[in-house]
Amino acid sequence: MSDAQIIAKDICWDFSVFPTFGTKEDFIYQLKEYVSEVCRYNKVPLFNEIVIEKGEVLLQYLKWDEEEDDYDEIRIKVTSDNNTNFSMGELLYKMHNSICEDLVEDERCFFEGLMYGGEDNMEDDDSNKPKLPLYFVLTGS
Repeated sequence: MSDAQIIAKDICWDFSVFPTFGTKEDFIYQLKEYVSEVCRYNKVPLFNEIVIEKGEVLLQYLKWDEEEDDYDEIRIKVTSDNNTNFSMGELLYKMHNSICEDLVEDERCFFEGLMYGGEDNMEDDDSNKPKLPLYFVLTGS
């Protein structure tokens, strides 16, 4: 895996600390505070920088399943506000709001980047569905 395939690898964030945010601006403010206070060695990202040139993406992440005593792979679709592309701020905001509740009590709740995984659809066996960029949400403890 090359670093070129990973988006936002220098951003530190803890999905378990904050609930969903009402606005992207509130999220970005809190992320800037978190990065400057908790992760002093990390640079503050350029939140207006376009990082994905597609209006919809699939995000896949792992969530611990107590009953199965194993991780579940969860896949969600996220759509940009302009249906054209994602800025860094919008992508991180929508990712956080989409998965934070699943990771509140998960030990793998620390964000470590988004790794590009090719193109796929929500239902692996449905070849009629449009293919979307797939990104794996890298998390650690």
